[in-house]
Amino acid sequence: MNRLIRRSLSLTAAAACGVLMGMVPADTAGALSAWDCKDERVCLYEDTQGGGANLQVHDAIADLSNQGWNDRARSVRSRASVTWCLYRDENYQGESREIDEGEQIDLPGHFDQTVSSMRPKPSGGAC
Repeated sequence: MNRLIRRSLSLTAAAACGVLMGMVPADTAGALSAWDCKDERVCLYEDTQGGGANLQVHDAIADLSNQGWNDRARSVRSRASVTWCLYRDENYQGESREIDEGEQIDLPGHFDQTVSSMRPKPSGGAC
């Protein structure tokens, strides 16, 4: 019983942290339609074609492993009004890929399940 209570409290705390950090955690109850993504968010999906669990983000994330999403994304959709950069390594390092406003794609083979950090494109520069 103690283990169940600790797990429940941990999940509740993780969800609260996600909200405070500007993320909407994946809907674990299921029933999300493909490509579900709120306004001004960039959404990562665990399956192709916007399927499966998703992570909805509106602030930079230097290390997706903190949210359980390191090397997990198979597709991405942007409803943000700015271009975003996806990086293969944490701390905005390694090969990058730009995601423009309105874009929704399956990540290409070399980027499939390799995204480790993401942020809005720096002003005046490349990813």
